[in-house]
Amino acid sequence: MVFVNTSIITTNNLFFFSVDQPEELLKQLEKEKDLKCEEASKEINNVRAQVEYNRRGLEQRERNAVALVSEGAAINKNIIEVKDSATAKQQILLAKEDEIAKETYLQ
Repeated sequence: MVFVNTSIITTNNLFFFSVDQPEELLKQLEKEKDLKCEEASKEINNVRAQVEYNRRGLEQRERNAVALVSEGAAINKNIIEVKDSATAKQQILLAKEDEIAKETYLQ
């Protein structure tokens, strides 16, 4: 390593610069960069974890919604079957009513 001392004289001030100063500055900047990268990595990991948590919550809500829709479809199917059965019974009863009415009027 070569030391070069140069001096710059200003009013009542004397500054010395060495070749090591830029290297020290570079090391300090690299440490700062590493620290910022580490902080950014932690933040990214936190965001990823939050996104994953939200995604799992959404998936669960979607499964619940699908289950509710299926349940609703089953209930609607049952309602339609009951209505069809009631309509069929009603038609049978109306036919019997007509038959009884005809027999009464014929007597």
